[in-house]
Amino acid sequence: MPSTLDPRAAPPPKPEPPDPSDCCGNGCDPCVHDLYGEKLAEWERRVAAFEAEAGRVPGRPAT
Repeated sequence: MPSTLDPRAAPPPKPEPPDPSDCCGNGCDPCVHDLYGEKLAEWERRVAAFEAEAGRVPGRPAT
């Protein structure tokens, strides 16, 4: 099945990691690093879905 994705489309941007000063070091639950990990996991799922829709092999650059 051909892709319905615009060939000029780009994958979603990778989330920015928290600045080292964003963590207070008090063991917060969730910590800013935990939240970043969740955002990163969601981004990875979105990139995989984007690449599947575009007919690309995940992790391999577009040709």
